[in-house]
Amino acid sequence: RAIVLVLCEDGKVRIFRKRNWRPGYQRAVLDTSGVSSLAVMQLTGGRSIIVTGGHDGRLSAWDLQAVLTLADRSNTNIPVLIDIETEMRITNISVADNDTVVTSALNGLAAFRFHAECLFRD
Repeated sequence: RAIVLVLCEDGKVRIFRKRNWRPGYQRAVLDTSGVSSLAVMQLTGGRSIIVTGGHDGRLSAWDLQAVLTLADRSNTNIPVLIDIETEMRITNISVADNDTVVTSALNGLAAFRFHAECLFRD
C-alpha cells in the first residue's frame, strides 16, 4: 500500500497510508519535536525506518511499521530506535547505499551506518 510522509512546518511528521478496504487514507502523526529534515530508508533486512534531523543537532530514527501499528491504537508514545546528538546543526539528510545516512551541516558532512540486527532484536 502507498505510504506518504510529510514533514510539516510545526516539526511533526504526518503519515498517510492508503486504505485497503475503503477509499481514503489512514492518518498518523509522529511528534518529532521541531525537526528540519526527513528521510525514509529501507534497511538491508527489508524493514523501513523514518530518519529525522534537526537544527538542534539531534538525529533520530523510528521503525515505520511500529509507528503505523501504534498509531492505529492512538498511542502517542512511540519508541525511538536511534537518538544521536551530533553537536552540529543538521540542514539536510540523504540516504546512501549500505544502510547509510549522510547528514549535512554548515561545517561539513557526517555519515551514519545503521545495523538492522542491532536495531531490531526480534
